[in-house]
Amino acid sequence: MNKVPFKEIIVVEGHHDAAKIKQVYPNAETVTTNGAEISIKTLKLLEKLQYERGLILMLDPDYPGERIRHQINQYVGPTKHVFLPKHKCISSNKKKIGIEHADYKVIKESLEKHVHISHKEGKHITIEDMIRLRLTLTEDAKERRKRVCDAFYLGDCNAKTLRKRLNMFEISKEAIEEVLK
Repeated sequence: MNKVPFKEIIVVEGHHDAAKIKQVYPNAETVTTNGAEISIKTLKLLEKLQYERGLILMLDPDYPGERIRHQINQYVGPTKHVFLPKHKCISSNKKKIGIEHADYKVIKESLEKHVHISHKEGKHITIEDMIRLRLTLTEDAKERRKRVCDAFYLGDCNAKTLRKRLNMFEISKEAIEEVLK
């Protein structure tokens, strides 16, 4: 049995996601948002749990998952985050995306090694930095962003989202430059 390496509550979208987490960490505590329509009752519960234990948001790598992540952070403040790459969360029939479809080894590694702590968004990485690092407005920008996202486990990002996450998780220009060498 895997010992839970964290004290926080893991927030997932659905019951199948929670069951997948329990396969990896049977003693982990989870809360489900019940999909994209997160209720005010659930947000209030999450606010209380954030204060008492802390939260780790482990939501699907798709638009609804990002929307829920944003709603929770707007309501409860900065939390911890785990981003699973979209290509590791695809169902066997290639029609669905979700945490429930990820291999348990991917979930275990992500929760043990790739938890990011969000802070109030700063302005460390500017748009000018993004251009200088060729993370936007160049032919190879998409590939360069992918390298950065993969290196820091930030999920799939367009330029705007990448800049926001780099600043939210206080990833330095030097660390980004190292990845892009």
